[in-house]
Formats: sequence, C-alpha cells, structure tokens
Amino acid sequence: MRHLLAVVFALLSSASYAQTCAKLVAPNPAPLSVTGPPGSGYFRYKIAEGSIAGGPLIDELAAEFHSSSVGAFNLAAGNNNNYASCDQCIGFSRDYSVAAQFKFFFQSAGVLSINQPPGTNPLQLTFSTVRLVEVTLDPNTFVSTPVPGGECYDLVADPLFRSGFDG
Repeated sequence: MRHLLAVVFALLSSASYAQTCAKLVAPNPAPLSVTGPPGSGYFRYKIAEGSIAGGPLIDELAAEFHSSSVGAFNLAAGNNNNYASCDQCIGFSRDYSVAAQFKFFFQSAGVLSINQPPGTNPLQLTFSTVRLVEVTLDPNTFVSTPVPGGECYDLVADPLFRSGFDG
C-alpha cells in the first residue's frame, strides 16, 4: 500500500507545477506606461517592450486591471485564473510584431501587489513567483486555454514597478 501511495504521489508531483520554465527577465528599472479609455475602469500598463525573451522580434509584458481593488492578489485564483475574467492580469506577448510567430502567455501562478487603485499616480506593482504559460485566446470571448505541452516563463523582475512622475 505504501508503495502504491508513493507512486501516486510521484505522479501527482510531476504534474505541470513541476514543469521547468524559462526565466523571463523584465528590464530594471521598468517605468510603467498606462493606456485605457478615460472613465472605463480598465487600465493597461506596459511594463516592458522590446526584445525581452532574447530573440530579435518585439515582445511586450503588460498588466491589465478591470478592478480598482488594492492589496495582494493571487493570480491563479477566482476570476484571475482566466484572461476572459481576470481582474488583475499579467500577460506576455512574444514576437507580437510577426503574426506567424506570435505567442501569448498568461498567468498561472503568483501574487501581484498593488499599492493604490489603478489609474492613480504613482502606482506601484510588486510581483512574487509569477508563472506565465502559453495559452490560446478565443477571438470572441477572450477565454484563455493553456496549450498542452506549451512553453512557460517564470517572471524574474525587479520587485517593484512604478508609474507616474516620482522619478
């Protein structure tokens, strides 16, 4: 019986949580730039843009907010577990300047802390153990579906990103 339990535990432990992911290093420091229709309650912060994943094509790391909540948020729980419903969203668009090579990565683990409501200055974002997995997005509903055997990244970032005019 113990042997059977050990085998089951080993199989469960080797699930996607044990997957080794590439490190995604955001520039340090990375000032946030914000976009979003005024009064919409939606804010999109570009954290970094350029050759982030190491290739010559343009990549973008961004945070999106559909809530004015402040605090620490589990990026894999509740509404945050899918791009279609997330209140606090982290996405990485790799090679987005070339449609044939474009891949989108969405949060599957981690914590995001926000110091004050999105859209206010200076906004500060702090990340911890953020994992981004390759997903497909339904073009009509924006439902994100992990790609079986897809790639993933562990975000290795300066722990603090700032917006505004605080230097």
